[in-house]
Amino acid sequence: MEHFSHLLSPIQLGRVEIRNRVVLTSHGASETFRNPLASPDAYIEYLRRRAGAGVGLIITQPVLSDPAVGIPEATLQRHAALADAVRAEGAVLLLQVTHLGVYARTDADLRRGPLPGFQNSQSAMGETAHAMTDDEIEAMIEGYRRTAEMAVAAGFDGVEVHGAHGYLVQQSLTPSFNSREDRWGADRTLFVRSVLEVVRETIGPDRILGYRTPTDDLRSAEDGGLGAAGIVEVVQALLKTDQIDVLNTTIGDGGPSYARAIPSYRYDEAPNIPPLVKMREALGVTPPVIGVGRILSVGFAESLLAAGRCDLVAMTRAHIADPDLLVKARAGQTHRIRPCVGANVCVNRKLQGFSEISCFHNPQVLRERALEPHRTDVPRRVLVVGAGPAGLKAAATAAVRGHDVTIIDGSGPARRPAAVRGANRGARARRLR
Repeated sequence: MEHFSHLLSPIQLGRVEIRNRVVLTSHGASETFRNPLASPDAYIEYLRRRAGAGVGLIITQPVLSDPAVGIPEATLQRHAALADAVRAEGAVLLLQVTHLGVYARTDADLRRGPLPGFQNSQSAMGETAHAMTDDEIEAMIEGYRRTAEMAVAAGFDGVEVHGAHGYLVQQSLTPSFNSREDRWGADRTLFVRSVLEVVRETIGPDRILGYRTPTDDLRSAEDGGLGAAGIVEVVQALLKTDQIDVLNTTIGDGGPSYARAIPSYRYDEAPNIPPLVKMREALGVTPPVIGVGRILSVGFAESLLAAGRCDLVAMTRAHIADPDLLVKARAGQTHRIRPCVGANVCVNRKLQGFSEISCFHNPQVLRERALEPHRTDVPRRVLVVGAGPAGLKAAATAAVRGHDVTIIDGSGPARRPAAVRGANRGARARRLR
């Protein structure tokens, strides 16, 4: 039996201990949760389910730190309910805070003001941003502080400041989006250092402050970017503030490079780890670092940790596909883990404007309660004709519910799936003649 001694070992982030090295990183799973008029239950159960199966650190989908919009009481209350549910299962919970800047959209609200930026700029989608005044930048920093204040009031274990994927913080650091001649341009790290300072002041020393950074923005200086060397200089400046307890990583600057940040089946496992290793070597001593990007199997995750390439591993899409991944790993049943195949249905749905993610392999995503099989009060004899994927899934579900299942198939001897064998010892498989 594999023991996964590194993967399942605890780690200290600041003053908080995480029970293992597995991270569910922030991802925009549910717009419904953001709607104060809609039920928050589906998203709460989605995260609670994964916390209950053993994930160590969960980072929620981002809250947009908009200085022009207050935080409704309903938003606070649903985040408090989320924190209660996830923390009761033993996971540590962080709230991600961000602002999209020029990557936001105005087409859905004609009354919305111009997008904020550090200079007059335009996104690849044609959205334009105006150069914020000094007062507007200070108001934006206050927006981050106010969101961190909500995280404390809701009972979160900390906050992650998002400094990647091309959003406002990364825009402030990138020459092509910030060529100001005032203090915010003379030192491009001033904005994010100010954000980190007010967030730390708000959450105090006992909660975790995380920062998400690209390891490389995949843009040269000639193209208005920083490149890997420039990113290292930025992170060095931020670490000198002594505010950051954990570094979460990604790659690129959003837009066209987003596909590299969330690699599909076209990439091998963990393609973004080599740039992370290079960044760590250039930085020297760092706080714990999360390795991110298509880390799919517990065996590969264990090998990354054992080799010291990262300190925690993000297995977000792996847990979308199979929330029981760690349960099965602990039981020595890694062969039963439903794999993420990298179809990226999850992220592509959001990019296409759908309100919630789904999964190529897991129909229960955000429907954990609605589709949870319950034991029947009236067991029946169930005949399933055909031992293909649909037939075997139907048989397994019926067996879990307590029915006496028989499978017949015309192509050869049928095999009972593990769920059928475990749930119903009397299940039978026959060949249809």
